[in-house]
Amino acid sequence: IRHHVRDVILLAGRLLLSLIFLHEGVTLATHFDGAAKAMAALGVGLPLFVATIALQLGAGLSVATGLLTRLGAVGLGLFCLATATLFHTNFASQNELLPRAPDQGRA
Repeated sequence: IRHHVRDVILLAGRLLLSLIFLHEGVTLATHFDGAAKAMAALGVGLPLFVATIALQLGAGLSVATGLLTRLGAVGLGLFCLATATLFHTNFASQNELLPRAPDQGRA
């Protein structure tokens, strides 16, 4: 029964992790025109934008389903490193931080 619990926990972790990327990929795809304009304003061309959607959906599904999981995980990991390095560098900006609840102040 220990292995069964471990397998369920690993599956839940894979599904939760992939949900982040699948949700973002679906959101970008369903709001394609607006998202493409926003990305263009950041210097991201249309081919790279489309590749981003494909990576988020393809690698997200890969991790979720367990098919080519390591390849999908490496792709998502490299994607996270690239976006953090290129786009999330201004830590003085509130837009670079996770959103806070209204009652949470800064220390």
